[in-house]
Amino acid sequence: MSEYRLLAHLWTGKDGVRRRRGDVFTPPDSEVQRLLKVGAIVSADPNVAVSEPVSDGKPGRPRQTAPVAEWRKYAVESGKFNADEAEELTKAELIEILS
Repeated sequence: MSEYRLLAHLWTGKDGVRRRRGDVFTPPDSEVQRLLKVGAIVSADPNVAVSEPVSDGKPGRPRQTAPVAEWRKYAVESGKFNADEAEELTKAELIEILS
């Protein structure tokens, strides 16, 4: 059983113990793969390499709550619209088309 560092804000194990971000602990074997998959934990061993996320170079989709200007910028950067076309659309229209 290996030790892992918690990246999530909070995690309560089946044993009822609450752990907070940065805590080093040994989760149950039955939970390790799931927690690793969702990015909630990483190995606490400093010799284990952690891969960095790789960007595909495409612009990231804005959040639903982002200002309309960000949605227009995203529309242009995605290549689906030119600046004038994006300017004519509302935020709701941009979200619907680009989602």
